[in-house]
Amino acid sequence: MRKIFSSYHIIYFLIFSLLLTTPLPYGSVTPGGKLMLQIQSFLLLFIYCVNRYKNQKSVLDFESKYQILALAGFITICIMQITPLPGFVLSMLSEKTFEIWTTSEEILSILGSQSGKTFYTISLDPHRTWVNIVQILA
Repeated sequence: MRKIFSSYHIIYFLIFSLLLTTPLPYGSVTPGGKLMLQIQSFLLLFIYCVNRYKNQKSVLDFESKYQILALAGFITICIMQITPLPGFVLSMLSEKTFEIWTTSEEILSILGSQSGKTFYTISLDPHRTWVNIVQILA
């Protein structure tokens, strides 16, 4: 007897639904339009990995060490951009970013804000960087 809802049917349905929901972000005013595509992409990857695990195959097959190095390098760069670093480390990595952070701190202190941050990220907008990383990975 054949299963009605096998993982292959679910993957087929998700791929077909991607065709239908792909135009949503182009007409959307809010970022919620991209959410459907991201959820479907993550679900496809998750179901694929679970299916490979159930069939006792390795979950992710990399044919060469260069693929693993490229993925590890990308993840390292992403983490470095959103990790808070001490001011002296940031000034060594990106002097211009450190200058922008310290200038904004001075302006905020003139306006009466007392944040006194000593750790800064390489990214000037860490939240937006995190959102873009998730979009790229999706």
